[in-house]
Amino acid sequence: MKKIDLKNVKTCNKNIIQMNMNVNMKTEMVMDVEEIGFNSKSKKYSKLSNFYGGVEGKYMRERFEDKEMFALFDKFEECSVEEFQEFLKKLQPNKKDWTEGKLNYWMRDGEPIRGILSQLVGSSVRDTSVGKKRIKILKEMTGLKEIKIKDDTSDEEKKELMLRLLREKFRNEEYRQELISTGDAILHEKPLQGRGEGNNWTYKDGYGKDWLGQLLMIVRDEVRQM
Repeated sequence: MKKIDLKNVKTCNKNIIQMNMNVNMKTEMVMDVEEIGFNSKSKKYSKLSNFYGGVEGKYMRERFEDKEMFALFDKFEECSVEEFQEFLKKLQPNKKDWTEGKLNYWMRDGEPIRGILSQLVGSSVRDTSVGKKRIKILKEMTGLKEIKIKDDTSDEEKKELMLRLLREKFRNEEYRQELISTGDAILHEKPLQGRGEGNNWTYKDGYGKDWLGQLLMIVRDEVRQM
């Protein structure tokens, strides 16, 4: 029977213990990293959302070709509260019984969360019954007989466009400070309540591609060096 070298066994055990300690330390470090979830309606960090700072309007206008549509997106960014709420009602033709609560849902501290209008218009390019209704409404709003829609772009092109717009947004000191205040936390845009699981841009419970959060962390690293 081969004699066991106890010295080698002890050395091997020490190495295994040290490896386990290293793994545990790394696991604890990962678990200690703060994660911040946000969206346009969250109590904190809502202004990280692309619904603020004109980002959604500039992103969605790239889906269209007509100057009248560009003018409409510009109007969304400067309209009064009353005009904003009228646009909101027009662009949601299936929603009835507009109570004060529904009208004020997209308000924050007395100011409209303007990006929702651009998102509603952007969704009109989808081949759905609601999308078709919105196209008809947009024709009435702009006076156009036809709405010219560009071909869809690749995922990489979409992310590149959003990254450029986020860089532009976070040159503004107000938004810049909010982004920097997140420290080294991992950022996730959460779906709004009732909007289900994550999608390309959002992340929830392991679902979604988390594009916006990832792009924001890139921009955060950049603005720290400005």
